[in-house]
Amino acid sequence: MRVTVTTRGGSACVDMEARPVSRWKKLDGGASWAVLTATEPVVRQALLEEAVA
Repeated sequence: MRVTVTTRGGSACVDMEARPVSRWKKLDGGASWAVLTATEPVVRQALLEEAVA
């Protein structure tokens, strides 16, 4: 799982990527989607807390 946050002015862009650690391992689309879906609320909350601080 990789989360990249890019800020410019008063906005932020978040890029989230879920993929296997090794090339020979396969992570199907459903598993990748599940990881991203489970992580998205946590990333959203962290960004909101940072924006308020």
